[in-house]
Amino acid sequence: HNPLRGRLTRNLIYSTKPGSVPLPLFSFLVTGSSIMQCYKAAFILSLLFCPFLASAAGVAIAGTRVIYNEQSHEADITVKNTNPHDPVLIQSWVDDLADNNKSPFIVTPPLFRLDAGDSNDLRVLLTSAQLPNDRESLFTLNIKVSPANTAPAGENILQFAIKNQLKLIYRPAGLPGSALDAAQHLRWRVSGNHLQAENASPYYVTITTLTCAGQNQKTPLERSVIAPHSREEYALPGEACAREVSWRILDDFGAVQTFSAPVSAH
Repeated sequence: HNPLRGRLTRNLIYSTKPGSVPLPLFSFLVTGSSIMQCYKAAFILSLLFCPFLASAAGVAIAGTRVIYNEQSHEADITVKNTNPHDPVLIQSWVDDLADNNKSPFIVTPPLFRLDAGDSNDLRVLLTSAQLPNDRESLFTLNIKVSPANTAPAGENILQFAIKNQLKLIYRPAGLPGSALDAAQHLRWRVSGNHLQAENASPYYVTITTLTCAGQNQKTPLERSVIAPHSREEYALPGEACAREVSWRILDDFGAVQTFSAPVSAH
């Protein structure tokens, strides 16, 4: 007796972090004689296909971040179903980094079907005004894509629901300077065997790569974002750092910008 007889669907969630490349929709057929074999097959195939998943087509999201300007009263981002035949289900919500249950934002529509080749705008609306007005605030916009069950009758299918996570930045009106100026004017100094970056602005700065003493170093994901009026430390790529450091950042449009500045001793 085959306990998987008939149509069996298992959904797995792959999450892409803010600033990373969103993983696209992907599904494949799995056969087996038990639930355990089904999950073993899912694990092995997910390892084999991870490089492929990063470039496969499915649902396109028009951006890697959303900037919510206070004076605009809303922000939007477009999603497009690039599948030639199959519809998908889109579910969206906003998380507070400190408490997922207390986000002051809602997304409309929160849940909808997106047919093959169609696109739709997600609107982000602020429901509470209790946010700092002297600096930016950072949240996470979640966009989960669930595929349609396209398995032929009597076949088993394993489907992946992809949860994309994008930065949502609330930007109050009247902040001095600009986000690009903030990234350009980071202050750098050497402290022991660490390189310290200080952000004296009211804007968030996302650093992707550092170049010091001729060596490139990708910033760890958990330290890639420097909050307003704060500092972050990075391990030096070599025994010593040159007098100048270069860094790459992602701007409001997700484009890479490169800056350089002298390094001072602590």
